[in-house]
Amino acid sequence: GLYTLCNTVAEAFSVQPMDGLQICVQAGEMAAVITASGRSNERSASILDRAARRILDSGKCLDFDLRGVIYSDVHLISALFKLTKDYPSESLSSQKGSGNRIRFSASSALKEALAREKCISKLVLVDLPELPDDALEVSLALQERLTLPAQDESLSIPSDIVFAPRI
Repeated sequence: GLYTLCNTVAEAFSVQPMDGLQICVQAGEMAAVITASGRSNERSASILDRAARRILDSGKCLDFDLRGVIYSDVHLISALFKLTKDYPSESLSSQKGSGNRIRFSASSALKEALAREKCISKLVLVDLPELPDDALEVSLALQERLTLPAQDESLSIPSDIVFAPRI
């Protein structure tokens, strides 16, 4: 649903609603996975688009894990469609052997929105994203702009990320 269900009243008042997508990038040498969850809006769709373009421009294969997206707006759908148009699978050779440069794992809500907008056939859908074995986890900071240290610029990911330790 659109609202978070809480177990207690205290928890309900302590939970701050997150406007936008929560985005995490896991990038390896040859491939990356962008995971997004929550409700899309213009700003978070733009951040997702920039992250994907930087990864694709660096020559990596990209899987999207969008199974946690509960609401998709026109900005997210447009960004996904433009990515598949700007980086067509048939014109780019994949280094992972799957033959596809960009693949998507989508929630049922996102699949319904894509079907309604008649763009689901343009996307390569998979059940699960393929996480690279050498992936380094980074998460996008949606509330504040952070800059990568100079030694990590080779990752080809947006400047508004911060390294997140694996738990």
